[in-house]
Amino acid sequence: MSSLKKKIIVGICALLGLVVVIFFLIEISIYYYLKQYGYGFGELYEASAVYFTHSDGITIGSEDNYSVYIGAHDYIYDDVVSSKGFELTDQMGEGRFYNNGEDEICIVASASWCYWFRIYHMSDGYYIEDF
Repeated sequence: MSSLKKKIIVGICALLGLVVVIFFLIEISIYYYLKQYGYGFGELYEASAVYFTHSDGITIGSEDNYSVYIGAHDYIYDDVVSSKGFELTDQMGEGRFYNNGEDEICIVASASWCYWFRIYHMSDGYYIEDF
């Protein structure tokens, strides 16, 4: 094998190694913030899917008449809920209110913010997967 081929192979391996290291550093950082929000390793896959844009959001819990989901940190969900005919009717702080003529839902973003994701609450028994 020539010297040039060896250099190319070593370069490719080094580049792939760097990509893997960066990926694991991102995963560690996402996990760190999940722990701060009170979640853990079980939600790491979902939070990573949201960050790498493979998902608009993943429901991680629900209580009474609202659901809690992980969403993108800077994403406005107007286009997602408009797919079911909901239109933005009001916005107050981190809360956005939508109406489709029959139902009204509210999506509230958590006040805590991190680069990788954000925790949202959705009212009226809806789940982000419904959209």
